[in-house]
Amino acid sequence: MILFTRTLTVLGNPRETGAWARKMAKLVTEKTGKETALWLGLSGTATGTHIFSAFYENMADFATATGMLMADEQYLDGVTEARSIWPARPRTGMSRSSTPRAVSTGARS
Repeated sequence: MILFTRTLTVLGNPRETGAWARKMAKLVTEKTGKETALWLGLSGTATGTHIFSAFYENMADFATATGMLMADEQYLDGVTEARSIWPARPRTGMSRSSTPRAVSTGARS
């Protein structure tokens, strides 16, 4: 099991950026079938920090979902819409790593 996170710090009106982030989390959940959680950074993070996260069974599962999104017009339209509020490229993972991290869910197979 891996946990993928995408962290974005966005500029602009929090009502607008928050609405965009909620819309994208819902869209990714619908398109991939993987529940995508949205977290808002508070104490210790920059204002406007949004964190998206989702669990995947393995890297093949993650690659399949990513491929689906890269071919989806609604997803790509949402990414394009956000270009005006992103100050820089998004960071992936809990650190500067671009690799999803394996996590233990405590469940045994």
